[in-house]
Amino acid sequence: MDESSPENQEDLQVLRYGIGQKYGAHMDSLIDDSPRMATVLLYLHDTEEGGETAFPDSSAWLNAELADRMGPFSECAKGKVAFRPKKGDALMFWSIKPDGTHDPLSLHTGCPVVKGVKWTATSWVHSMPYAFDRYISEGKDSEEHDGEPGACTDMHDMCGNWADGGECDKNPVYMHTHCARACKRCEPCAESDVSCINRNRDRLGFMVYDQAELDA
Repeated sequence: MDESSPENQEDLQVLRYGIGQKYGAHMDSLIDDSPRMATVLLYLHDTEEGGETAFPDSSAWLNAELADRMGPFSECAKGKVAFRPKKGDALMFWSIKPDGTHDPLSLHTGCPVVKGVKWTATSWVHSMPYAFDRYISEGKDSEEHDGEPGACTDMHDMCGNWADGGECDKNPVYMHTHCARACKRCEPCAESDVSCINRNRDRLGFMVYDQAELDA
């Protein structure tokens, strides 16, 4: 989609919006040493109504036919340049002009979901490497691991030792999330056991999966 290097990009941010939820009008970038020059928004789910990405200060389409093709729009997006969420689609727009100043037309909003649900994944692209030290260290041996919180796994190699030392009670905020198994805060689950995973997610304070959304 663009020719920027991977190290210029932030990690994907995945968001879920239920009925009535929205994201108010905002700019994605600040003017600093490495501004977010572009946004890539990936749509992971078909939203039945609403949830558009709309540009409040933009009403003129470069191609007038796109307005009809992208609609129908909810009240929030009518009369504006907007993009309706459709699974598999991606929207990319620039926040910074070639001269390094803000593009005021990049002001955008996530319209309220009227019907259904909205899932997105966002990647912000910077003008220079972002968190470069972390980027070049990826792939090397690490003691900390990412994982599905509902799967009841420990996310650090030292979890067992810490739990034996009483850290589950001394430092519950970190331990109950990152060392849930060692702290006996969850039940081991098979990878396909969604009910078990959901029980763990609910117990640990994470969103519970909706099977209808997973099957969509």
